[in-house]
Amino acid sequence: MKYNTIIVGAGAAGLMAACELSFHTDSVLVIDRMDAPGKKILATGNGKCNMTNLYMERNCFRGTGGDLAFQTSRIMTPEAVREYFFRLGLLTMERNGYVYPITEQAKTVLKTLLFHLEKKNIPIRLGERVLSVKPDKNKGFTIETDSSVYKAEHVILACGGKASPNLGSDGSGYDLLKQLKIKMNKPLPALTGLCSSKKMFKSLSGVRTKGCISYFGKDGHYTKETGEIQLAAYGISGIPVFQISRYVIEDLEKERERMAGKEKEKNISVEVLFDFFPDMTFQDLKAAFYCLRKIEGATCADVLGGVVHEKWVPVLLGESGISPKDAPDTVPEKKWNKLIQFLKQYPIPINGYRGFEFAQACQGGAMESELTKQMESVKYPGLYVTGELVDVDGTCGGYNLHWAFTSGYVAAKNIVSKSCEK
Repeated sequence: MKYNTIIVGAGAAGLMAACELSFHTDSVLVIDRMDAPGKKILATGNGKCNMTNLYMERNCFRGTGGDLAFQTSRIMTPEAVREYFFRLGLLTMERNGYVYPITEQAKTVLKTLLFHLEKKNIPIRLGERVLSVKPDKNKGFTIETDSSVYKAEHVILACGGKASPNLGSDGSGYDLLKQLKIKMNKPLPALTGLCSSKKMFKSLSGVRTKGCISYFGKDGHYTKETGEIQLAAYGISGIPVFQISRYVIEDLEKERERMAGKEKEKNISVEVLFDFFPDMTFQDLKAAFYCLRKIEGATCADVLGGVVHEKWVPVLLGESGISPKDAPDTVPEKKWNKLIQFLKQYPIPINGYRGFEFAQACQGGAMESELTKQMESVKYPGLYVTGELVDVDGTCGGYNLHWAFTSGYVAAKNIVSKSCEK
């Protein structure tokens, strides 16, 4: 039997594509290697499923496919995503621009998609791994799995990247892209924690500090994010860190490639800066400390202890050359200025990052130049690449799931459009 479309992957992109196709044909097959569909959907938004975001601009998407993702989001807007799911029977709610199912349960989203596909008699073959996708001479494709061989007029690759491999993203989709000689950027983690060689993080583990984290990229790119930074024994985490992590990781990897085989390769690091008080200037802080230093009977530790978390006190004083027990008026102005400078620009060397198993998203994948605006392969008409397999990574806030839904939808819509032309 030859299917109109075979979809490789039963995640957000694959299920959305299947739903859209089901309105026009029942000649659709979804194949997934996992024992259950949509495992990653269940984990999104801490189980609440942040489906999309009402704030949708170009800067929400990174990678060579960032323009493609933004263009796609204008075809299927956040409002259109909400309307689509309403048609399937799901109500949504919005909180500060973040869109969730009204139940605030990710399983509601998955159940809605699966219920629709069941109603439309669209089969999902689970526990079946796709080994190859080969274009046929006379149009169409042959799809070989570990247990069967299928034929299809169209194929949608929606099998995810490498982030959270325990949920099904094992990178096998990249192997299919390599077989087809589709150009890719190296897959790397995104939205993940950053590791530092600084020993002080062991004593700071568990501390949460609000502030601004910034990074000056090797290519001149500057990025900064404000919010709560979480400190761990390995380094730094939290949403602001996740947001800048893709740029830090990209630069680390480029530097490692450049220094491969050289003596200094083991010591490669980049630097991020932490601002404890982003709403205050250096002069504002200096004026505040001028007053705090005059508190009768206070030590330097007492002065700083009223400003930052107690675990930061010995670290910051030590690096500024100030003894905790010293009286403030005995400390040279030069050292106070150094401390205040640390509070505005505390340098954190980054020499590594948390791997795919901890990452919420993946950067890298099929280059935008390999695809049309409809997600169709330039080299292989009828083959579509969607979701995390494309070199697109969104910021935190529902953008990666929005990209998965919209890329799957656009691919399916194009298949329907082509079928109608025949």
